[in-house]
Amino acid sequence: MKRMVAAWCAAGVVCGGCASAGAPREGEKAGQALVDGFCSGEAAAFASRLPEEIRKDFGEKEFRSSREKVCGKMGQPVGSRSARRLAHPFFDIELWKIAFERKGTDGETLRQEALFQVVSGRENGREKIISFGFL
Repeated sequence: MKRMVAAWCAAGVVCGGCASAGAPREGEKAGQALVDGFCSGEAAAFASRLPEEIRKDFGEKEFRSSREKVCGKMGQPVGSRSARRLAHPFFDIELWKIAFERKGTDGETLRQEALFQVVSGRENGREKIISFGFL
C-alpha cells in the first residue's frame, strides 16, 4: 500500500507540470486578455478577444453591469494568475484565480479569491472562446 501511495505521489509530481509546458496556446492568451480586461475594468480590452456572436450580446453595458455586481460582492480585483488547465476531449478549459480586496466593517482589509473559467474550442481551424464566467 505504501508503494502505491508513493507511486501516485511521484506521478503527481512528474505529471503535475505537464499541462502548462510549452508556449501559451491561443485560448490561453485570449483567456488572459479577458482576465486582464476584467481586472483593469477595460471593457474594450475584454471584448476584443470575444467572438462576434458573443460580443453582440455582451457589450460594454453588460460588461460594466457584470463587473459592478462582482466587485460589489467581492471587492476590487488586485491580481490574477493562471490556476490550471482542465483536461477535456473537445474543449480547452482554463481557470484563473482572481484576487479581490475590500474593507470589512471594522476597517480591516479582507482578501479573497474567485475562480474564473474560460472555455475555448476550434472552429474552422481557429481557436475561439465559447464561454466564460466566474465559478
